[in-house]
Amino acid sequence: IAPAALAQIPAAQPAAPAPASTAAVATVTHLSGTLTVRRADGGTRFLSVKSGINEGDTLVTSQGTYARMKFNDGAETVLRPESQMKVENYKYDDKRPEADNVLLSLVKGGMRSVTGLIGRRNREKVLVSAPNATVGIRGTHFGMLVCQNDCGGIPTPRGGPPPNGTHIDVLD
Repeated sequence: IAPAALAQIPAAQPAAPAPASTAAVATVTHLSGTLTVRRADGGTRFLSVKSGINEGDTLVTSQGTYARMKFNDGAETVLRPESQMKVENYKYDDKRPEADNVLLSLVKGGMRSVTGLIGRRNREKVLVSAPNATVGIRGTHFGMLVCQNDCGGIPTPRGGPPPNGTHIDVLD
């Protein structure tokens, strides 16, 4: 881990189980580096494969880290290195589709996601926000990249890095 990355997470501790009253909304399924979480209560922890993710958590990937998580409705999201994503809202009950609601905030970096059951049965209830946009996800496979003078190492078809701003691509 780069020294700068360590300076950003000095209080990190091994992941502790979520309190009994807080059910995980997603689980880390693959990890290739250091993933930390800032919990809604202010605590910071390292996460590993099989760690639970709760509503209100902000996930932070370090340099060179990719993290994949699977949400309870079957949606999957991969975070790129040096990204931050907050699970603002996640409500899913297989028997109560009217209660579905997902809001993820990509604060920094990039992500790729495939929507799950919520995106198929309640397309208008899946949103992903970035610092300058909110995107309604309509049951698809998409990617989002937020560049804020930090995308220099990401190649584009035109050869240079992407310009500052929010970039979205849809595969399906």
